[in-house]
Amino acid sequence: MKFHQLSTFVAVVDHGSVTAAADALSVSQPAVSQTIRSLERDLGVAVFDRIGRNVRLNAAGEALLPGARQALRDLQIARDAVASVSALRSGRLDLVSLPTLGVSPVAELIGEFTGVIPTSASGSSSRNRRPGSDRWSPAGRPRSGSPS
Repeated sequence: MKFHQLSTFVAVVDHGSVTAAADALSVSQPAVSQTIRSLERDLGVAVFDRIGRNVRLNAAGEALLPGARQALRDLQIARDAVASVSALRSGRLDLVSLPTLGVSPVAELIGEFTGVIPTSASGSSSRNRRPGSDRWSPAGRPRSGSPS
C-alpha cells in the first residue's frame, strides 16, 4: 500500500466519484481507476462497490478510511516538520563554550537565537561537571580545600 494509493482513495471518497476525484487531482479518470484497482489488489479486497459508473464505499473501504486519513495527516506533519527545519523556523543548535563565556556573550546570543527561532531547542551541559560538582574547578580538578 502506497501513500499515492491512499490519497487517491480518500479523494474518491471525498469527491463522491472517480471522475470528480480525477478532476480534483488533475489526473485522468483511468489513472484514478487504475490506482484504486492497485490498492484493492494490494489489500486483497475491494474497497468500493461498483454500480454501473458509480462507486460506493463498502465495509472494507469504511474500515480503511480512518487509517488512510490518519496516514495522510501524519505524512503532512512530517513534511511540515522537515520544511520548518530547512527554512530555519525550528531546529536544534548545539553550542559549546568555555564555562567563563557561559554568561556573556553566549547567553545573549542564545537569547537572540530563541527570539528569532522560538521553537528551537536549547540547553547546556558541561563536560567537566561531575557529581558533587561544587567541589570541582572548571578544569575538572579538585578545588583547594575539597576532598578528592
